Amino acid sequence: VGWPEGVKFTNPSVISTVAEARKLCDALHSGSCFWKKLSKNELELFVTELNTHCAASETVHKPQKKCLDAGTTQKCKAPAGGKENVQWQKMACSSHRCGLPKSVEVISTSNEEDSEDA
Repeated sequence: VGWPEGVKFTNPSVISTVAEARKLCDALHSGSCFWKKLSKNELELFVTELNTHCAASETVHKPQKKCLDAGTTQKCKAPAGGKENVQWQKMACSSHRCGLPKSVEVISTSNEEDSEDA
């Protein structure tokens, strides 16, 4: 109720100018613009009007844009790294599936070997 003049009645995130956004914000803060819950009678009236518009095939809302590639088959994109990248991915997947360890559990260092020889 009390939507400010000069501001299109739309989602506030769609308002494109700072002046319109400030005008709406000021109206909301001052209380001249506010949200009101519809009574049962008002809601029923709104729903019947909406249904008559839908039955008459009128556009009730802005239709959603279609994708530019609508109606065409979608192909898988090639990996960014080329064939080398594909081979690496295959090798990584195959070792993962087999459950092979990624590295040796115990790594001996040269210090341990030198102390054992002495």
